[in-house]
Amino acid sequence: MTELNVRAAEVEDVPALLPLMDAHARYENAAAITNDAKQRLPALVREKRDNWIFLLQFEGAAIGYAAFNLATSTWRSERYLHMDCLYIDESCRGKGGGKLLFDAGMHLAHSLGMSVMEWQTPANNHGAIRFYERLGAQHKEKLRFSVAIN
Repeated sequence: MTELNVRAAEVEDVPALLPLMDAHARYENAAAITNDAKQRLPALVREKRDNWIFLLQFEGAAIGYAAFNLATSTWRSERYLHMDCLYIDESCRGKGGGKLLFDAGMHLAHSLGMSVMEWQTPANNHGAIRFYERLGAQHKEKLRFSVAIN
């Protein structure tokens, strides 16, 4: 029997995470993961204080990941868990891995005493939108901006 497994990523998993992160960036038509980010990733994986990365495996092979970090809502005056990324290799979707990664985040949020988990997805990622709506999530109409700090 084949089995999906989700677990907290460890530093030794970084070589398996990098190709998934690169594929995720390509999937979202985003800039490639920089060499600086690749060099900082082991420290981020090791920390597990304000940032967490979960690895999805199928028969022992890395096929997906989800990354989470703590954030604060000024309006609600409370901390919440932000899901920064959830990605599964295209050839492995539809097997329940997305729900496993999502549930890992929900469990983490609960264990940290959080009452909310938030995230964003591109408006043209219709598969992800349907997936999140099936899980009971509600979307908010906002645009996400970023600016480089030089």
